[in-house]
Amino acid sequence: MANSTNSLSTLEILWKALVLPFKNSKLFLPLFLITFLSSSVFFFSILIFILPLLTDLTLKINELGLTADPSSPEFAILLAAFKKDVTRLLVDESIEVLLAFIINSLLMIVTLYATITTYCGKLFSIVEVLIMAKNNIKGPILTQLFVAFLNSACLVLFILLFIFVAVLISWKSAIFSILLILIILLVLGLFLYYSFVWSLSIVVSVAEIGCYGPKAIHHSTELIKGRKKQGFLLLLLITAFGFAIQSISCFSFTHAPISKESILVLSAIIFALVARTLGLFTLAILTVFYSECKKSHEDGFVYSSLSLSDAHVDKELP
Repeated sequence: MANSTNSLSTLEILWKALVLPFKNSKLFLPLFLITFLSSSVFFFSILIFILPLLTDLTLKINELGLTADPSSPEFAILLAAFKKDVTRLLVDESIEVLLAFIINSLLMIVTLYATITTYCGKLFSIVEVLIMAKNNIKGPILTQLFVAFLNSACLVLFILLFIFVAVLISWKSAIFSILLILIILLVLGLFLYYSFVWSLSIVVSVAEIGCYGPKAIHHSTELIKGRKKQGFLLLLLITAFGFAIQSISCFSFTHAPISKESILVLSAIIFALVARTLGLFTLAILTVFYSECKKSHEDGFVYSSLSLSDAHVDKELP
């Protein structure tokens, strides 16, 4: 990619990210279909396995609430069935979440190899990108695991903080409550910002071979210096897109008649399609933003082309 003396604006980054997949449709079309099918299988598994369990649990909770005598045999039978369903739900959900994380992590890495190489003008095929990802999978996988741990730990801390603040709000004055709410919003903003930085570190681990884990996170933190406002604006846009998709999904599933399986299936397909489109767009945004940050720090990129004889990236992608 040619060096540019002018930095891209936020709208220009969004535009470049939007048109990026169309520069190599022979690569992104099959890749998109693969990710779409994986998401569809995930949502169908929720409809087939998780949703009936949740419905059954709801019915059992209602029956337990209507049982007047907790010492009665009926109550004990219902309670035992309820515990069994909860255990089954936890096991099924844990397996599903683990499988989804592994598959999504691998697909995310492959997609990033596709976006980074395409943005540099290297029009590889799906097979070539898969070989590239296979030979350089260790760093990005370790970075994803590290980022997942950080996100999970921060999410737990934020939930605990939210519960603590909610308890304090019930005891204190209105002014103190407003102050606590502002603190919660500030902490939420920081959490979202660092989640964005950590996501950028995954791009770093893919683009720069040998830079992964805490090193990639440190490097992404250094890269984003001087462009924090633009990064935060991109974060708000990505968050807004994701929130809109979640709202549409909740609305469609809530208002779709459960008795009509075809409507639920159609809703799941539409949601998977929109979610995968947003996921690809988000990775393209991170790729373009990473390249801009890299350019502002190093005045350009160094790209070592893929050797198809051994399918190995020598030093780094853009």
